[in-house]
Amino acid sequence: MAACSTNDQDLPVPRLITTVSEYSQLEVGNYWIYDWFEVQPDGSETPMELRDTLRIEADTLIEGRTMFVRAGTFMGQPRHEILYDSISHLLTYPERLPIFVFDSSQEFIRNFGPVDAPISIGTYRQKTAVETIEVPAGVFDCINFQGTIESLELDYPHGTRFNNNLYARDVGLVQLTTQFYSQPSDLEMRLVDFGRD
Repeated sequence: MAACSTNDQDLPVPRLITTVSEYSQLEVGNYWIYDWFEVQPDGSETPMELRDTLRIEADTLIEGRTMFVRAGTFMGQPRHEILYDSISHLLTYPERLPIFVFDSSQEFIRNFGPVDAPISIGTYRQKTAVETIEVPAGVFDCINFQGTIESLELDYPHGTRFNNNLYARDVGLVQLTTQFYSQPSDLEMRLVDFGRD
């Protein structure tokens, strides 16, 4: 008979399956507060004096699926959207646009600009490496659903751009990177606070 020095009750329960819901945190009452920064190509940055708040305000049943209403502001403008998650995707409704994917084997193509004359094309996929980032709310290990943005203009002066959507388990969106097409700088939305009402 073998003896064991550790009680089974003392062992941590392993997480065998990770789903996108652990990262999306779609629960009524959850909120996130963000500050914006402008980051120049040389790495210097300037606070933009712009603060946004997003909150899960309600849930609703659509097409037999529970979906969530996220509302607040984004870049200072009102934002209202319906989101839902599956095992590996966080999607908008009714567009079914992926905004976070927990599956590095899938790739998504998105056009930017007018429907009949796009100016750039983005190829989005989950990066496989975990990224540790520091924002005003703390330090987080994140998964990056990254878009590689290529201009369709031959003389575009700013090269390849990257849209980063960094999500942390049990937190949600921690940092987002985007750009204005005509500007060389990046715009970063960084988490300041989060919680539940």
